[in-house]
Amino acid sequence: MAESSNSSPKEDTELTMCDVLQEEQELEEDANAVLGGSDDTNCSYDKGYVSRQALYACTTCSVNDQPSGICLACCYACHDGHEVVELYTKRNFRCDCGNSKFPGKTCTLRPEKDPLNLKNKYNQNFRGLYCNCSRPYPDLEDDTPDEMIQCVMCEDWYHGRHLGCEIPDDYFEMICGKCMETHKFLYTYLNNFQNIKVCDDENTIKQENGVQEEKFKTAENKEAVLSIKEENDSQLSTKNQGINNASAVSFQSDSSNVKQEDNICNVKVECDTEKGAENCILKKMETDKIITSGTAFWPENWRTELCHCSSCMDIYLKYDCEYLLNPDDTIQAYEERGKGCATESQYDKGLSALSQMDRVKQMEAIRAYTSMKGQLKEYLKAFADNKRTVSENDIKEFFEGISKRKKLNNGVPYFCR
Repeated sequence: MAESSNSSPKEDTELTMCDVLQEEQELEEDANAVLGGSDDTNCSYDKGYVSRQALYACTTCSVNDQPSGICLACCYACHDGHEVVELYTKRNFRCDCGNSKFPGKTCTLRPEKDPLNLKNKYNQNFRGLYCNCSRPYPDLEDDTPDEMIQCVMCEDWYHGRHLGCEIPDDYFEMICGKCMETHKFLYTYLNNFQNIKVCDDENTIKQENGVQEEKFKTAENKEAVLSIKEENDSQLSTKNQGINNASAVSFQSDSSNVKQEDNICNVKVECDTEKGAENCILKKMETDKIITSGTAFWPENWRTELCHCSSCMDIYLKYDCEYLLNPDDTIQAYEERGKGCATESQYDKGLSALSQMDRVKQMEAIRAYTSMKGQLKEYLKAFADNKRTVSENDIKEFFEGISKRKKLNNGVPYFCR
């Protein structure tokens, strides 16, 4: 049992300067991860279809619900004060700001642009909708705490509870069920990872001691168990046998009479012998293992297992997913580059700016800070005395009041006119 605490609510909510600086540092690291790899002063249009960048959708400038995306710099320079939807990052996208999707508006950073960026791809995120539930985020009508996870292929975001599978703790990337269904060849790779964990809320597949047990409920809500002994895959390469990572996919069956042959992997890759089929990793992997359906959670470095033979390269080209072979395409790689671009924290920048002031300006800045601190303390004391919650509007009202008083106090004295 937890020990009882005698500390007061006030003591529990007190923060030290170290706590504030630590929280500020964490927020800055998160911001640098997403924004650090993108240019905040120059429109990215001239860079073409950028492999990955932070993007936004401006609903203020949207016409007829037409999807469009703008880069970080244009979000600041051309759409300041607008209703903007943050899209996190997208791949192979060229900034739309000021093109034909924005009639009557010209990009201030890069006025001359083509009418359309024909290679751009748009999904429901550009309309502020996410997941297979097509709801906004944050959703004011849904207060259920949940994690949003991005599919690395369609790049849509999904609620964890809507993926139909328990979220593993050690996954690296996720591919949604729709994308797995479209790119069926990926199931062959998925089935050849050792210790694969397949799960679903109602329909589960468990792997224990080399035996897979499929559980599914019949129409009469009776459970039937189908045990299939896992066969050793003699063709599996030593490299693949060394993988010891867990993945998870959901398994669903609408029929009460599930036949084993219905679950056999039917994803066959026809490799042209003239293109070096004998060296095709995917061809060697093909076995009569059970194929699953639904969301797939992949372990780290899973992309390095993908075959690079000419036949498989044709498959990637056909499905427009060559990016899977690029190690720099991952969100993690982009975020690391962004963190590497960070120079100094806002706190350090403040100290640096203060040190460059002369003595008089330093004292004025310190007095202004001390005055603001005292006023804020008195302002918040009224909320504490009345047991009221401080809202965002309350804080805005406080600083607006300071700004008004500052303007009144900065008037030129009568005798100096």
